[in-house]
Amino acid sequence: MAVRLFVGNMPYGAPDADLRSHFSAVGEPSHIVIPVDRETGRPRGFGFVEYTDRALAEQAVERFERPAECAIDQ
Repeated sequence: MAVRLFVGNMPYGAPDADLRSHFSAVGEPSHIVIPVDRETGRPRGFGFVEYTDRALAEQAVERFERPAECAIDQ
């Protein structure tokens, strides 16, 4: 069963290739989605990364999840 991860706080100009490259460090994602605004066509600042293997998805969360106190350090 596929597992879809939410990725928030992304730069608005980040292409899906960058997201795929970043998450491929854990394992190849099966699907990447960066939603765009219907009216402007611009990315909305978040995306979804999907893995077919639950273990890879869990590794991605462990590796890339940042503690709340670090989120403001951007």
